[in-house]
Amino acid sequence: IGQNEIMFSSSRRGLTDVEMGRVFQPPKNSVIKLTRDGVEIKVMDPGREAPRVTINEFKAKRMIRNTLKEKGRMDVRNLFHIHNPDGWADVYGVTANEFKAHRAAGVYVMNPYFELLESMVADGIIEESIDPRPEGGFENVSRYSYVLA
Repeated sequence: IGQNEIMFSSSRRGLTDVEMGRVFQPPKNSVIKLTRDGVEIKVMDPGREAPRVTINEFKAKRMIRNTLKEKGRMDVRNLFHIHNPDGWADVYGVTANEFKAHRAAGVYVMNPYFELLESMVADGIIEESIDPRPEGGFENVSRYSYVLA
């Protein structure tokens, strides 16, 4: 990112080659306004709080490792959905119904999932590949896949 430039992204996924001087995560339910003088952040509904869920990384890694051991190579989407909602509910310490309600309310759990997979790759637990496939009417759409190392 160049001088006097800013970039927005909902995830750092795929941006490992981009040097980021700092990363800012705004409050949930907020509007960000860029001006010549800086950044203004306005929380839309200060009385509303999004549920905070914390991933149990040990349980999540064990769950993913066991699934890949049993099923073999899986793409990122299928690896997530095979555990939805029961496995993810357990990993987040909530009931399956609470997990579904959180997701329906917009609680986003994908970035922690992606970060978990990246840490497992970095630790040599799993291997990552990018596999092209047809999706949404397009040929050769890239999708991450994983297998035990």
